[in-house]
This record gives sequence, C-alpha cells and structure tokens, in this order.
Amino acid sequence: MVSIVSNASPLIFLARLDRLSLLDCFEVLIPDQVYAEIKLGKENGKNEFLLIDQYINKKNIRLAQTTLIPSLPHTLGEGESAVISLAVKEKIRRVLIDERKARMLAMSHGLEPKGTLAVLIEEKNKGRMSKQQFDHLLTKLVGFGFRISEDLLAKLYEVRPEEVLKKERDNEADERWNKV
Repeated sequence: MVSIVSNASPLIFLARLDRLSLLDCFEVLIPDQVYAEIKLGKENGKNEFLLIDQYINKKNIRLAQTTLIPSLPHTLGEGESAVISLAVKEKIRRVLIDERKARMLAMSHGLEPKGTLAVLIEEKNKGRMSKQQFDHLLTKLVGFGFRISEDLLAKLYEVRPEEVLKKERDNEADERWNKV
C-alpha cells in the first residue's frame, strides 16, 4: 500500500463531498499538528470533522509526531509545514496539500504533492467516475469554498481534466525553477 502524508484541507473537502473513501488505497499519515486542527473542528461540532475522525478510527490512518524543519518559511501554515516535515523525515514522497505555495515548497524538497482536485481527476481517469459526476463534484467543491481560478475552472468543465492537471503541474514546475 502506498503511503501519503495529508494536510487537513484535502481531508475536509473530501469529507464535505462524502468522498473520503477515495483515500482507501493509501496508508495515510497525519501529523499531530494537522490532527489538532481536526480535533478543534470536531469539538466545535462541525460535521466534516466528525466524519474525518470516524474515518481515521476505521481506516489505514496513522497519526504521527514530527518536528518541523527549521528552514521552512514561517509564512507557511503549521499543518503544511508539518506535512512536508513528516514526509521528508519518513521518506514518503507523496503529500496531499491544497495550498499552491505549500505544494511548490514540497516539490523543492523532492516530494510529489497533489491536492483535492487531483484526487478527483485521478478517480475520473481510472473510470470510477463519469465526467458528469466529476462536474457535479467540482461544482460542489467550489461551493464549499475551494479556491480555483476561473480560467482553470472553465477548462475543467470544457475539456478532459487530466490534460488541465498536467498543464498545471508543468506550470508549477516552471515557476519553481524560475525562483531558483
């Protein structure tokens, strides 16, 4: 089973979409800092956090302690920093992070980041979801506050999502190299 380290945001959005099961094929590691965010949401009675907590207790989820890499920028959220730090420490290449800046930083540490949208696109590409189902989930995702550019959103609705995802990854890699 492939391991992946997850931040809170993808878990929250997948819970809101009732699609946490898309992570069943992974051994998911969650840093304590991320779990603290989940616990706080659960204590506030938010349904998606209750669903995440139930999922953690039933599936291949491992909570893990980690110390943050000191060189990570302080502008990065604690959860994102913990995800990158844990992945580097445990030598796990795959991370699940939605924030673009954090994904780019993860790539600079040799990690392979993907976000909520990539999880949905991969599910569609594997034939487990129709284009209509994908479009419906995409609409719901945006309704839940998922940030996505209007151009990217339009492209996802009109063309094959896997082509858009590849182009976005190429653009992120170009931006990373331009900053070096």
